[in-house]
Parts: sequence; C-alpha cells; structure tokens
Amino acid sequence: MGARSSFPVEELLCPVCNKIFKNPVLLNCSHNICKSCWEKFCKENKSWECPVCRRSSSMNPPFNLALNRLCEVCTNEKMLKAPAFSRAQENPLRQSAPSAVLKRKARYPASPGQRNSAQITSATGENERSKTTLIWSDIPKKTERASVEHFIQESQRASAASEIQEWSQRASTVSGQQERSQTASAASEIQESRGASAASEIQESRGASAASEIQESQGASAGSEVFCSLHREKLKLFCLTDKQPICVLCRDSNKHKSHDCVPIDEAVPDLKNELQTVLKPFNAKLEVFKKVKQTLDQTAEHINNQVKHTEQKINQDFEEIYHFLQNEKAARIAALRREEEQKSKMMKEKIEEMSTNISSLSDTIRAIEKELKAEDIPFLQNFKATKKRSQCSLPDPQLVSGSLIDVAEHLGNLQFRVWEKMRGIVKYTPVILDPNTAHPSLYLSEDLTSVRRPGTWQLLPDNPERFMKYPDVLGIEGFSSGNHSWQVEVGAHPQWFLGVATENKDRNGTLGVSPKDGIWCIILDCGKYRAGGGMGITLKRRPQEIRVALDYERGEVSFHDPKDMTLIYTHKDRFTEKLFPYLNIGRAAGDNQTGIKICQSELSVTVM
Repeated sequence: MGARSSFPVEELLCPVCNKIFKNPVLLNCSHNICKSCWEKFCKENKSWECPVCRRSSSMNPPFNLALNRLCEVCTNEKMLKAPAFSRAQENPLRQSAPSAVLKRKARYPASPGQRNSAQITSATGENERSKTTLIWSDIPKKTERASVEHFIQESQRASAASEIQEWSQRASTVSGQQERSQTASAASEIQESRGASAASEIQESRGASAASEIQESQGASAGSEVFCSLHREKLKLFCLTDKQPICVLCRDSNKHKSHDCVPIDEAVPDLKNELQTVLKPFNAKLEVFKKVKQTLDQTAEHINNQVKHTEQKINQDFEEIYHFLQNEKAARIAALRREEEQKSKMMKEKIEEMSTNISSLSDTIRAIEKELKAEDIPFLQNFKATKKRSQCSLPDPQLVSGSLIDVAEHLGNLQFRVWEKMRGIVKYTPVILDPNTAHPSLYLSEDLTSVRRPGTWQLLPDNPERFMKYPDVLGIEGFSSGNHSWQVEVGAHPQWFLGVATENKDRNGTLGVSPKDGIWCIILDCGKYRAGGGMGITLKRRPQEIRVALDYERGEVSFHDPKDMTLIYTHKDRFTEKLFPYLNIGRAAGDNQTGIKICQSELSVTVM
C-alpha cells in the first residue's frame, strides 16, 4: 500500500447546494457549479452571473468532464471517507475506460482514410511518456488544490494510455483494413481527446497556479486576505446595516438579504471620511486643552513670582518694626507658605489633570489615525470599537477662579493690622487694589495703593478675575451694606475713570461705563468731565483729589473735591450686588509716568 496524502474534499463540493458536483459546468470566472444549480440560479435571478463572485458568464457554460469523472470516482469508491490517494492503488479510471472508448467510437465513427498506424504509434508514445510521471506519494504537498489537479492529470494520462494499448492489440488481431482503420481511428480519437483534456487540465492548473501566485504576491504587499468564517469566501462586501464586512454568500443569506451592502472599496472611503469628521473636533479640543495648559503653566510661574515679590515686601515692611514684630512676621510668612502650598498643589493637580486629558486625547487621535492608515479589512473589523472609542466625554477645561495667591490678604493694611496688635497709631489705606484683577498694562505699587500705565504690557496669566480688554482694576474688598469712603489722588493725570462697580463675570468682553453696565463713576477724558452714562459735568477748578462716598442703603455714590468738599456729582440707584472700588487709567502724555493713588487715612483706635 502506497503512502497517502491529504485530499481536499471541499474542492469537490458545489458552492450552491454544498454537495458533490453533479454534471459540473465551468464558468468564465473559473468557478464550477452543478448544471442543475446553474440553471436554477439563472432562472431565479434572471441573469447569468456567478453565484460566488457575481461575474458575468455565458448562458451555456462548457461541461467540466475531468471534474465530473473525478466526482464519479470519488462517489463510487467512497473516497470522501478515505484520507488519501496512492498511485500504488488501482486506478479506478482505467476500469471505465473501455466503455468510454466504445461510447466515443459510436458517437464518432471512423473512416479508413482518417486513421492510420502512425496515430496508434503516437498514442503508444504518449503511453510511454505517461510512465515517466512521478508517483502521487513522491510529489511534495504544496496546496490541496494542486493535489487534486495532479490527480486528475495523472488519471487522464494513465486511462488514455491503457485504452490506446488495448485498442492497439485489438487492431493487430482483427482482420481487414476497415477494422484496423476503425481501431486506429478510435485510438487516435482517444489520444486526441485525452491529450486535449490533459493539456487543458495542465493549462488550467498552471493558470490557476500562476493566478494563485500573483494573488498571493499581491496579498503579501497589501496585507493578508481575510475569509468568511462561515463560507470560506473572501470578504468583498460591507453590510451598511450591521457595519461589518461579509462575503457574497453572506449577502444572499437570510441574515443580510434585506440589508444594504456595498463593495469594500466603496465602503472604506465613506467610513474613513466619517472618522475624519469625528477627528476634527478632537483636534479642536486638543488645541483648547493645550491653550488652557499653557495658561495654567503661566499661572504656576506667576504664582512663584508673586510669592517671591510678596515675601520681599513682607520682609521690607517687617524690617521697620523687626524687634517688636518677630513673631508676627513668622506668622505671616507661615500663612503665605500655607497658601502657596495649597494653591500650588491645586495648580499642580490641575496641570496634571490637563496633561492626562491631553495625553488621552492624543492617544485617541493617534489610534484613530492609525486605524485610518490600516488595511481595509482590519479597518472595517475594528470600526465599531474605533467609533465607540471616538466618543469624547471630556468637558471643555475651565480655569479655576481664585487660583492666584491672595496678595492683598498678606499685604493689604498690613501695618494697620499689626499696629492693632501693638496698640499704636499707623497709617491706613481704606482701599487696596487687587492685582489679580488688573489689566496687564497696569502696574501696581508694592503696597497696592497706586496704579500707573507706562505703555508696556506685563506677562500675566489670563485668569478669570483679570480684565483683559480694558485697563481696569478693582479693589480687593467689596461692599454690600453701610457707608464707605476713600480719596483718590488723581493729580494732573489726563484720563481716568473712578467710582464703584459690580463684580462683572465676563471681563474679556465689551463693557460699558454706565449704571446699566454696573459701573457708577465719573470720567476725565480730553480735558472734560462727565458722569458715567454720558452726562457732562462743569467744574470751577480741576481737583487734585477726588473723594468717593458710598451709601449702600440709600443707593448713592457721590464724588467731592476734598479740598472744600464741593459736590462734583451723585449717582442715585438701587443696589442689589456687592460693589467694589473701581479705577481705569489712560496713558499719560510724553514722559509723564504719574499714576493714580489711593490716599492714606489717619485713624486712631481706642481699645475698649
């Protein structure tokens, strides 16, 4: 018993009925199908397309004799149950060869002039050449299809040689020229028929092998082909309903029969465009996060600068009363350090959060971009997961209000508060300007009581409290009840606004200077005085100081010349929000670098 090699049973199954071929026909696309299945399929679909690849074919495709004979042999000998073939076994095709020859002889009667002994000799030579063919077990196993094709080729050759030899012997014993002529004609016909069939099979085998090699070469460059797990067909279509690649047989199944399907090469561009659309808001959001992170980095750096500057000022103020205030100094520094630690920690956490979000968005973008560059089939297989991952749940980042060091808390009225503990008399400034609200073009003094506008901008963080469109600044302390007053030294400055204002949340947008905009002030502009809202004011002389008085309960904001307490103007309204001291300063002409200053007050405190 010869050695066995594996036999691909699925190669003998019809792709439509999934049974062994019965009267197979060969379509133009090289797929085989049972003749009855082909006729039924064409009748139902009213077209002559291959059920496997949907390519057009002829209405009457040729009969595949070799495949039909192989299917008959496999059926008769129960080869579907056997794991292998062997040349050492008896060739079943030889047993049926005489009957096949008789049928051919009856169909094509020979004439004496058409057959000769040279054809018999040629057939004998073909038989000799068939003997040199390698036995089945000696051929290396390459592919299952190659095994079947080789088996068909060898079987045809062996059967042809046997029939030629048998009819040649009969020709030598039969008397008469007509019998010899008919014998030679039959042998020649067998030789021609078998030779043509074998040549056709060899050509088809070589063509299929070459096509397979080309396809494998293309597949190696474009990525490995993916086949349907159910039908073992290439995935050529994409189901728009289920969002997954399918084969042509899946399309005709009940699961996808009613679904819209398109070819792979049409689905990929549309789906890539869809992901490109999803990618755009991610890039936009990434830019927003980067911008906010940059602002946070600037804020963190500014916090450090604030800490250094504040610490320096604290040291200077405490140096004057160092011997009496050693403990107070340590307490103030400790408070500053605690706030620094707290707000730096908060800012560090916020920056880490931004970095994490940016990293997450960057990973998502890279993953989507990677999927966009992937091969078609892997791209479609991962499309659902990629689309699900592309859902962004991160909200837009928000800057944290109150993230800066509360400089005014440490420096504002510092000597006064210390003086209360010393039970002495010190100078007191009723309004302390908040540097965290000052426009970048405004420069505040170290004690936060004066402001000037030299014409250059400071590099300051864009925190929510800061005015960024107009050169405004607010006082640190707001008033929601009671009577409050302070004096502002305006000197010879040519342009200023001063009064009270509500805590406007949008400090980057357009803001008027009238009561309806939440600002009650008077204005000096181009040498003319006017009230906020447009009403002009006539003054006998130009005041060097302006006294601002707020009576919250009565709804009045009045402005006086403190030199003789002459009333300049009074706003009357009904206040419902907290009011803050408000200043706006224009640029001084020429080299005049003077600013506006909050005047100090002399107070005496009696301890009860």
